[in-house]
Order: sequence, then C-alpha cells, then structure tokens
Amino acid sequence: MYKHLDDDRYLDITVPKYEMSLLREEIFSDQIHEDFRSELAGNQSEGKLLSWYCKEQLGKYLCHHAKEFKGMKYELDSLWFNVSHAGDFNPPHQHGGDISFVIFVQIPYTMIDQVDKYHASGGNLAGHFSFYYNDIFGKQCDLPIPVDVTYENTMFMFPAKLKHGVYPFHGTESPRITVSGNLHRSGKVKKT
Repeated sequence: MYKHLDDDRYLDITVPKYEMSLLREEIFSDQIHEDFRSELAGNQSEGKLLSWYCKEQLGKYLCHHAKEFKGMKYELDSLWFNVSHAGDFNPPHQHGGDISFVIFVQIPYTMIDQVDKYHASGGNLAGHFSFYYNDIFGKQCDLPIPVDVTYENTMFMFPAKLKHGVYPFHGTESPRITVSGNLHRSGKVKKT
C-alpha cells in the first residue's frame, strides 16, 4: 500500500513467508557476518552484512517492488541487518542509492509496553520509526509510526533521500532486528 508524505510517498507491504524465512534462517544461523557498523548511522549493538546468496535471492523480490514503486528497473546495492537492544537508536539519516527499505524481522514489544506503561506526557515516541521531511511550505515535519510486534514481516520502501530514524525502546531483554538496504537504478553509476 502506498502512503503519502506531501510530495513523496513510501511503500508499506507485508513480506511473503519465503523471503522472511530466508532472512530469519541467515540472521539466526551460526554463520559469521561481516561487521558493517562503521558504515551505519545508528547506535546499535550489531550491524552486519548479509551473504551474497541472501542478497541474490532477496534482490529479485526487492527489485520487483522497486520497479512497481517508481516505474524503473533497479539493482540491489547493499543489504544488512541491524540488532538493537533496549536504549539503542538510529538518529535521523538518509541512505545512498535511489531507493531504500527496512524490513521488520523481530520487534520484541507492543506500543502499550512502550507508551502507556511509562506514562509519558505528550509525545512519547519510544519504539517508533519516523520519517522526517519538509512540507510544501518548507516546514520541517515528521511522521512517527508506532512500529511494534504487529509490524513484524512488514517492509517500508522509500526514496533513499527521505530522512528516517528509529527511537529507542525499553523494558525488554530481547533485541529489535531489522534488515535494511539500498537499490540504485539499473545502468546508473554507483556513488561511493
């Protein structure tokens, strides 16, 4: 389903079982993954590259949706997973490439746990994913999305230039696990 942010939009869809099982199998295996945290914006416990095989298999699915989303052919450029524990966060940032995505693999909390339990007044954004953008008048806006366990197996796909971030969560020992990556238009020279 397409959702709009003034002059831009993002895709919000459920990832099929095959692709999710592929991701889970690799993430939760004993396989050694290359540390990727030095390339990431977040303050998180782990950020690791997924294997060539996983990238090849998932790339077909992602490129198909990117083409439907923006009407052009794309290639998967990078693919990694993030493991965040209570207190970890991802500040507002944007990605390289043309299209970015995040897939919610494991979210170990509900919004009731994060918001109601701690009785914050006003804008308690614990555990929220947020997009940051300027409206047509140049006003800075954000769209916080209450991502919790109900978002597992969901993917957001969006223009890489669209700033986004994730607020810290609390109250659980289990990690939040997401998969992210970037796609670039086919035939386009990659930026380094």
